[in-house]
Amino acid sequence: MPNQKHLRILRQGVEVWNKWREENPYIKPDLEMADLRRMDLFGVNFRGIVRTSVENTTFTGCLIYGISTWDLQGEPKDQSNLVISFKGEPKITVDTIEVAQFIYLCFALSNSRYSRKNG
Repeated sequence: MPNQKHLRILRQGVEVWNKWREENPYIKPDLEMADLRRMDLFGVNFRGIVRTSVENTTFTGCLIYGISTWDLQGEPKDQSNLVISFKGEPKITVDTIEVAQFIYLCFALSNSRYSRKNG
């Protein structure tokens, strides 16, 4: 079961969650078995979500543009149709958080190289 307090905070929206994360940087969010289906996680501060259990967590259809998580523990129940494009841009979806991060890092690296060559 997820920590119900953490889940309640996340369900209150991006601003509330991010403020809580800033005020509590040493608390490791526990989202194990959380159902985040169709939640808009755009802009959610998942930094520091390292080695967090996501066992049986449902991420289906979540907007996760720019997500940065490492060494997630367990196997999510479902992570299909993760939206990795910016709001208002053509919808790009992937089916794993790892692929989402890989694609984001590829774009970030290509943009930084371009900026250095032409900056």
